[in-house]
Amino acid sequence: MCWHFDELPPSMVDMEVTQLEQFQNEDLDLPETLVRESIQNSMDARLSGEVQVRIRFAFVSGNLPESDFMNKLFNGHLEHAIASGVDLSEVDFSRPSALVIEDFGTTGLTGEYDSWDEGKFYYFWRCRGKSNKSATQKGRRGLGKLVFPASSQLRSFFGLTIPVDTVIPLLMGQTVLKSRRINGRRHPPDAYFCKVDGLPVPLTDESLIREFQRQFSLRRGHEPGLSIVVPFPLTSLTLEGMIAPAILGFFIPILHGQLVLEFGDITINAENVLDVAKEYCGTTISDIDELFAFIMEAPERKENAIIPEPRWYRNGRLSVKSFCQDDLEKMKTDFANGTLVSASIPIMISRKNGISEESKFFLFLKKPANLSRGQDFYVRSGLNIPGESKFRDRRALGMLLAEDEPVAEFLGDAENPAHYKWNGKSEALRQKYKNPEGTLSCIRNSLIDLHDLLTQIAEEPPDEQALLDFFWIPGQSRGKGRGKVAPSPEPPPVPSRDKYRIEKSSDGFTVSPSTSLFPEDLPLQLDISVAYDTISGNPFKFYSEYDFDFSRQGDVKIEVAGAKVRAEKNRITCTIENADFRIHVKGFDRKRDLVIRLEE
Repeated sequence: MCWHFDELPPSMVDMEVTQLEQFQNEDLDLPETLVRESIQNSMDARLSGEVQVRIRFAFVSGNLPESDFMNKLFNGHLEHAIASGVDLSEVDFSRPSALVIEDFGTTGLTGEYDSWDEGKFYYFWRCRGKSNKSATQKGRRGLGKLVFPASSQLRSFFGLTIPVDTVIPLLMGQTVLKSRRINGRRHPPDAYFCKVDGLPVPLTDESLIREFQRQFSLRRGHEPGLSIVVPFPLTSLTLEGMIAPAILGFFIPILHGQLVLEFGDITINAENVLDVAKEYCGTTISDIDELFAFIMEAPERKENAIIPEPRWYRNGRLSVKSFCQDDLEKMKTDFANGTLVSASIPIMISRKNGISEESKFFLFLKKPANLSRGQDFYVRSGLNIPGESKFRDRRALGMLLAEDEPVAEFLGDAENPAHYKWNGKSEALRQKYKNPEGTLSCIRNSLIDLHDLLTQIAEEPPDEQALLDFFWIPGQSRGKGRGKVAPSPEPPPVPSRDKYRIEKSSDGFTVSPSTSLFPEDLPLQLDISVAYDTISGNPFKFYSEYDFDFSRQGDVKIEVAGAKVRAEKNRITCTIENADFRIHVKGFDRKRDLVIRLEE
């Protein structure tokens, strides 16, 4: 058993593996990331046909693994870990432990293991930031496997795979440390537990593999699949903490019988997922009975889905004009009566190579009686993207379901490495698609657009001259006639905007004085209007109380110093009394852009 630590060639750049930070941040924690990555990898490796995937999560400690075995396993490793700055204060080799993740009903890591090719073994062990996964598969970036070493106090993990194409057990390990110097030699972050035959190759010794399986209580046997062992897992990882994100992330394949999960002695399948969710997700999931009934019912309504006008997306969002009046009225009536509403939404995916593909996704909405709060889900190829949730005070249940290959591939390319949310500025989108930000905005906002349409009593006709509020040209008529030129009116007085400044933050903004505000300017009257940005039209015309309401308790918060304010809906009226005033507004949806209008 041997770790191989290569020396960094003088011609290579000394680089750190910075992507580890992407798997534990303010948006999601490590247990959630680990569960999502493990399950989606196994689901992507599902055997053909209707084979059910089973995934087992278990902690191993106590009599096994044995201390002597663990010491031999990490012989030569600890020197590098210490030089890399790894904190070993809680690593006790006299009481070793491990987290085991095993999948069954999968292909294992197929492909050549002793040469370079484009198989699953290559992409799992020898590649980072690249993936061979197809458009509809769940994991796409080739970075997610970094969550395994990130979960270990020794920044290491092992993989035992039996590929379905060879049925030869293969054992390999990897550690991802910081670059370091030992005895004057530089070493790159990555190293392997392996044998070396020109390149790192897995161990195939049958006695070693049998002992490895015994020490970590693996159930692999001779069945194809992959068993991951994370030695000395971080203390923040618990089975209880993994259950809720597993259910929330993969409720569709669980409910459809495609996926069975085991967390220690707890089994989660289609028959008992609701009962397990009630026991372990009570603080995470509201209205569980109504939610699961909605999730089960939604796919059955695909055939009766309403279809909007095919080119609705040219307007940047779903609107009254997107549907025929009869369809819209029927959806409004059904929604008001608590009936599930479904819509099949066409979308054009245009690539830079000149190919444009018609695709579609589904929207589902329901408003059960006495719902405590709204919940919305954005599901791409069976994987829920939790960072897209944005219903806030919309008291309804909603789901966007994207399974058709062109739109699924587009959304997959938009996901961040942790598959937590979509990013309209991602490099993959920019390189492959035309107008990716506009297309993504249309898709990600379509569910709230449809909800707001169904809850409107009446909608004002769209203001065809709305942009003139922002871009007024002297001599141009503000009337509806096109091409007409009216006499130039007196331009409206321009407010003195240099008396204050606006600074945007991730969830709000701050208005404060500039150096041009003097005591003689006070008191100063200021009106602040806020709305979420839209692709086209006047954002303020599309403001909805479901987005936010300044007067609503527990919604967006306003912190004030040196001024008096009155706030309602999306408007703040301020009386500035102090030249050192500050108005800080926070709590907006981080995933949507703000438009802020100030008027004296």
